[in-house]
Amino acid sequence: PSRGLDVLEQTGWLEHFPEIAALRGTPQEPEWHPEGDVFDHTRHCLDALAADPAWEALAEGRRGRLMLATLAHDFGKPATTARQERRGVMRWTSNGHEAAGGPIAAAFLRRIGAPLDLDAPVAAIVVHHLAHHHGQGPGFSAAHIRRLARKLAPATIEDLALVMTADANGRPPLASPETH
Repeated sequence: PSRGLDVLEQTGWLEHFPEIAALRGTPQEPEWHPEGDVFDHTRHCLDALAADPAWEALAEGRRGRLMLATLAHDFGKPATTARQERRGVMRWTSNGHEAAGGPIAAAFLRRIGAPLDLDAPVAAIVVHHLAHHHGQGPGFSAAHIRRLARKLAPATIEDLALVMTADANGRPPLASPETH
């Protein structure tokens, strides 16, 4: 799938998709994202999703929904990325990019004429794609997972987990302990 983004960029058509174009040049903290800017990270995430056997086993419509959610998962980063001090070190941060990305993802889907039934699940996955980083302690309670499932509906916890895995695996050469 990353080749599709490459073609858009090489042909100048990327300018017709400003949500995607804004990812190019948006910096990320190299310690966590050695692959480069948010555009490059998104390319790697799309390919990681397509390479996941669990994604390949899904019905076509569900695969498309998850590919769009992966494409859009960091749409909020261009608006929220800043250089900030963290524990005495200057770092690139994107605080709140998940929440900021939900409405951008929904607007993108409307603009490209995607089926209406994709808006809610794609936006929900984008908004919650870092839920595993916001949990309490080493795991989640059953109540926490039920609340998250309600927030995601009609997307599922499984949908979210596949996008989270693609996000974690979209950082080469880093191997994420979360997915291995």
